[in-house]
Amino acid sequence: MNTELVKVDNCLLLNKLSLNYSKSTFMLIKYLINNSKLSKTSFQMNINHSYFQRTTCAKYLLLLTDSS
Repeated sequence: MNTELVKVDNCLLLNKLSLNYSKSTFMLIKYLINNSKLSKTSFQMNINHSYFQRTTCAKYLLLLTDSS
């Protein structure tokens, strides 16, 4: 996932856009089956030595999404 994130960041830079690392978060969405395995997973996303914070809930426009 981090490799793909670097590609996205490079694409943004080529188009004179930037990703705000301090405001960026990530969420792992789990299936109802085997959801206990995912909650114990240690997963980190980083780019340019900036680590994204893992969240369990995200709001996009008027849509509220949670990881369960």
